[in-house]
Amino acid sequence: MKLKPLFGALLLAGLLLGLAQAQGDSAVTVMAMENEQFGSYLTDGEGRTLYLFVNEEMEAGEERMTEGVRGNAAPCAGGCLENWPPVTGEVTAGEGVDAELLYTADVDGTMQAVYNGWPLYYFARDAEPGQVNGQGLGRAPTIWYILSPDGQAITGAGG
Repeated sequence: MKLKPLFGALLLAGLLLGLAQAQGDSAVTVMAMENEQFGSYLTDGEGRTLYLFVNEEMEAGEERMTEGVRGNAAPCAGGCLENWPPVTGEVTAGEGVDAELLYTADVDGTMQAVYNGWPLYYFARDAEPGQVNGQGLGRAPTIWYILSPDGQAITGAGG
């Protein structure tokens, strides 16, 4: 019996379960953090970067919101959610964040944290607080960006 592959699979499953529980239905504080390249952007209370997913073709002049979510917020579903887990659970505004812009809304059947109409996501490859490895990833017209405390996409290059 080969125990090393089984042990590795169990270890990976445990890590993923821990990450899911850390990002799951517990309370999340959204706060602002400074980055030398991008300025002030949103993170959770642990310093993990929060992202929005935008359809840039719809961005120009698109200000409507349906059920609290912007019309130009690109959908992330299925396999997308493996790399971009949604921020779920109760949310509170921390330092540097406008509490009036932060709420939860039904995003494709999941109650998800939303900031200024943008559903919030983590990036699975941000292993440590303060990392912004997901910034600018995607393929036009759908791109991932970090958010400023005023609720706008920070569109500078990264990744």
